Amino acid sequence: MIYRSEKGEALTFLELDGNFKELYLMIKNLEKKASAAKNLVPEYLKEVKQEGRNLAFVGSMGSHLGTVMLPVITPHPRGHWKENDYYCAYDWVVYAHKTYACKESHVAEDFEKQHRCWVIVIDPK
Repeated sequence: MIYRSEKGEALTFLELDGNFKELYLMIKNLEKKASAAKNLVPEYLKEVKQEGRNLAFVGSMGSHLGTVMLPVITPHPRGHWKENDYYCAYDWVVYAHKTYACKESHVAEDFEKQHRCWVIVIDPK
């Protein structure tokens, strides 16, 4: 585009025609994109299905949007909880007739004070 304010003088007929042609092409391009966009219907996530160790994502139009594999967590049974033992994430211990899984690595000092490091897995109530 050529602007009279930037040029500092009147535009020639050729420059005016060039500006109109450029505007015409911009409008045609917008119309073309708008026409193509009208035919598009947005697809959204409709369903998440578990298929074995995978989660499959299904779109609102039935298309397969993707799959992710679920992690396998392997517990490490350690028997009864013992003070001064070093525990890692996924270690399982028995304390007060309940089975706990370790959430963060630590050296065992006082189970009650370190309860934030554990989560109950089995409570035989």
